[in-house]
This record gives sequence, structure tokens and C-alpha cells, in this order.
Amino acid sequence: KLDAMDRRLRSNFAFFFTDYEDIQVTTVVQEQSSGLGLPLPAVQNAGKAEIKGVEGEITFMATQYLRFMLNFAYTDGRYIDYTVDSSVLGSSVENVDRSDEPMPRLADWTGFLSADYTIMTDNWGMIIPSVNLRYTDEIYHGFDRDSYLTTLAGGDLVSPETVFVGARISWFLPDDRTSVTLWGKNLTDEDDYLVGGVPLVSVARSSGTVYADPKTFGIDISYQFGE
Repeated sequence: KLDAMDRRLRSNFAFFFTDYEDIQVTTVVQEQSSGLGLPLPAVQNAGKAEIKGVEGEITFMATQYLRFMLNFAYTDGRYIDYTVDSSVLGSSVENVDRSDEPMPRLADWTGFLSADYTIMTDNWGMIIPSVNLRYTDEIYHGFDRDSYLTTLAGGDLVSPETVFVGARISWFLPDDRTSVTLWGKNLTDEDDYLVGGVPLVSVARSSGTVYADPKTFGIDISYQFGE
């Protein structure tokens, strides 16, 4: 933790390291009791894994009214030992080594940068316009072995690195009770960005995908009752 420049600059940093034994991971298996082979979510013990990285938060008051905020994180997650038997994957291979797969939905780098400016008025209250950028590194979304193999062959289960842009303007009325906020999200309209889904490549030979919301606008109105 650090405070500097007459507390106009504040920063917090954290380093972390986690060494897992029998880490539990989500996967997809075939249901066997009915004979239909329906895909079902399951939890497996993946053996050994390590997750390490660093997180940081920085706030800088450039002036009395202009503020910048930066958050970032770097995460290195990897399987050290992840072997499953053939009954889980429906394979003729006795054991399958999955330790080469990336951890699903874990970005190496993420970041958030915002700037806001406070405008004080005598009769109209307080107005705060702001803009923000959110960065996400490449993310893998698969949960079964064939999803990873499909990705290696050029499949669409990976979100590319992307920057999302947002903006808002908030108006706090002089009554200290009412606020109105106009906001916009994903202003560059990154609507082909994969945010999730249900990969079932090993058991259903297909994958469900969910994409980010397109450019979106809205308004929030708040009023505080009572004291």
C-alpha cells in the first residue's frame, strides 16, 4: 500500500501464489444409467495445479476535480497433473492427460482504466461525466478434452483480447436525494465477443456459445426517502 503526493496518489498491490492438490474442475460427461448418453456437468479432481499472479489498484487525483483510476491483474494458472480415465471421456484410451489444457475462463491479463471529472454548480447540484476502458486478454471457454482439441484446430471457443469502452454522466441534484445517470456500455459494439456457453464437444459433438451484449444505453433514476 502506498500514499504519496499529499495523498493525491494511492496504490495497492497484492502478489499471490496458490499450490493446489486435487483441485476441483468443472467438466462435461455422458450420463450412463439411462443409456441415452445425455451430457451432464460434472466435477473432477484434476490433481496438481498452480495459480500465481499480481493485482494492482491505482487512484490519482490530477486536480481537485479530475480523477483517474487504474486496476489490473496478471494471473498465471496451469495444471501440473490432470489425468482422467477413459470412462469419463467415453474414449477407448485408458487414460487421457489433460495437463496441457489452459484453465477455462481465466485471462492472463485484465485491466480497467477510468477518468471522471466533478463539476460543482451553485444551483444545479453536482455533475460527474466519466469514461472507462476495460481490457481482457484471450480467454479459453472449453470444459472437455475435445473442446480443447477443436480449439487447436481453429474452433471458436476462445475470446480474443478485447477492449470495451463505456461512458456515463451522473447528475446529483441539490436536494441531496435525487440522482440521474445516463450510461452507455460497449460503445464500440463488440457484439461478436464470446462470453460463455456450454461446450459439449466430447459428448454431443457441438458447443453452445453466448456472446456479449451489443452497444447498450440506459438511464438510472434514484431518489432517497427519509433521513
